[in-house]
Amino acid sequence: MNRNEFFEAVKTGVLENLKKTDNTLEATISKVTKLNNIVYTGLSFKSQTTRVAPVVYLDEFFARFSDDDLSLDDIIDRVSEIYKTHAADSQDIDVGGITDYNAIKDKIAPAICNAERCKDYLKDAPHEQFCDLAIYFRVIVDIRDGEGSVLVSNQLMNSWNVGLDDIKSQAWKNLKRDNPPSFKTMYDVLKESIPAFADVALPEETDDSCSMHVLTNHSKTAGAVYMADTSVLEGIAGEMDSDLIILPSSRHELIILPIAMAETPDKLADLKSMVTEINHNGTVSDEDFLGDSVYVYHREAGTVEIAA
Repeated sequence: MNRNEFFEAVKTGVLENLKKTDNTLEATISKVTKLNNIVYTGLSFKSQTTRVAPVVYLDEFFARFSDDDLSLDDIIDRVSEIYKTHAADSQDIDVGGITDYNAIKDKIAPAICNAERCKDYLKDAPHEQFCDLAIYFRVIVDIRDGEGSVLVSNQLMNSWNVGLDDIKSQAWKNLKRDNPPSFKTMYDVLKESIPAFADVALPEETDDSCSMHVLTNHSKTAGAVYMADTSVLEGIAGEMDSDLIILPSSRHELIILPIAMAETPDKLADLKSMVTEINHNGTVSDEDFLGDSVYVYHREAGTVEIAA
């Protein structure tokens, strides 16, 4: 069974399951472009009983089917259950309210992505160039056991009757209030994420791990956007008493180093090689990729630019 046959079989089986309780349900197979130009195959649902049209992505299911990890019947049952959960969540989402700027403005947040890879994703959305990256905006939507987001498109911005400057100002205000920056040493981050690491003492003469810090936000989601907040970088540079080297770990977090760790062309080249290797060896997912560049923050000028 090839991919297209698999997708059609899943659609048919899921509709047979779900139409027993909702005979208004319809489903279509569509391609959905996400961050970094990643294209997923989605099963989109439409029903008179739900406020939104849930989409269940099928690519991973096809991979597991091809590996004989899941049977077709198992996948049909799982997709059916995912739809039921999404449909229940949709009852708590006020779709009409998203076009009311005064009702939704406190939920707008900025995010950052690779400008080249996301040019199709952002072609109909307000955004700003930042070095070789792009800052865009999303509306945070609360759902069961977490949160989702809706891209702020040009159409949505126009329905609000506000400009980009208004959205930008509001988004950064919301981010700092609801999801402030988190700045910790790499050593402390490792202690938090790897319990056994808490028992490892850092040699007194070793300072590289203490000089290497991680910048993100409190939720650790889309936190790399703080590289565009020069007030945050100014505070960090003052704390470290140095200009800063910024390594894009992912769209969620950054690694911050003092400029001394890139004081020679060879050291800077080594850092760029490290970033590139980590980005392309499977450590960072395609959707979480931010970039291969190394950036420098000049505290005197208060600017960020590409260093390598």
